[in-house]
Amino acid sequence: MARYQYNQTHQQSCTAVAIMVTMAELGIIQPHDICKSLEFGIWGNCKRSDVVGEEEIFPAQAMLSLRSKGAMAEIFQNKDITAGLKHAAANDYQQYKTGLANNGIQRNGKLDLSSCFNDDARIFVIVGFMQPTLKTHTVLMRKDQGQIWVMNPDGGSDTSYSEGEIANFLAGQMAPVNFAGRSYLCAGIAIRVSLV
Repeated sequence: MARYQYNQTHQQSCTAVAIMVTMAELGIIQPHDICKSLEFGIWGNCKRSDVVGEEEIFPAQAMLSLRSKGAMAEIFQNKDITAGLKHAAANDYQQYKTGLANNGIQRNGKLDLSSCFNDDARIFVIVGFMQPTLKTHTVLMRKDQGQIWVMNPDGGSDTSYSEGEIANFLAGQMAPVNFAGRSYLCAGIAIRVSLV
């Protein structure tokens, strides 16, 4: 299995990096295609706004971008956790739901770690941090030789975790913990990407 890491070059291009690295790892693009111009191209085509501070890529746009390249993409949501987002980031959460609804994207329940990595799938996990209000960030998970590797575009790190450690993080109830080299909380939203 191929695993790559890349350091995002813009504060809000983390999802673009996850898309780009996933495409390389799944063989949709060549590893040498991973570069700043591709990162910025994906980000420019998918970001929700040109307003500073609102330039992130929401899940619906990420899924549409991946699907346009021939990948399968589905979304999972732990409603026990996302209930907190309705208050902590009400406007963003409403835009997230509207984006899915407008594109006919159905939400599945909680991510199942026992099967989510089948077919060499990649998982985008939406994490959160306070600055001073809740902001979101995307990290990329893949399974390799019994370990789950988490690539964090913020710094380009690739950290190994056991399934139990990942399960504990994904079960978090809106409380920040050290994960992927930073203090994050689980936002309860994940995107599964595969070729089948």
